[in-house]
Amino acid sequence: MFRPGVYRQALLALGSCFLIVQAPAHAQSGVIAQTDAEVAKAMADPDVKMVRNVSHQELREGVAIVEGSGQTIGTVTKVAGNTIVVSDGTETWRVPIEQIYAYSDGETDHFASRLSRAQLSAERKGG
Repeated sequence: MFRPGVYRQALLALGSCFLIVQAPAHAQSGVIAQTDAEVAKAMADPDVKMVRNVSHQELREGVAIVEGSGQTIGTVTKVAGNTIVVSDGTETWRVPIEQIYAYSDGETDHFASRLSRAQLSAERKGG
């Protein structure tokens, strides 16, 4: 779980994938893992999650979309080109596919929005 103020995030590039490293602020080294051994060590940390970009083919009707914190925003109701329509049954948002990413939690993929529910609602209302 992302905890603002307690953890910082660092992205480590691995080809077309990224690692999000959540470490206590005082423990961050600022070093990007470059060797296989450094990557293996980073991946062994329970606060590391593998993230990747997604394609519109993966986002079909009924797929849950969450915030970075894991809080559910809603489910995909429609894919219209590079825009994903997400609804919670009360509100509906149009989210550009560039704002959606996948992360692995063990062996399960989850789909998350880079924009929070509050940001999506504010954007929808024009402010």
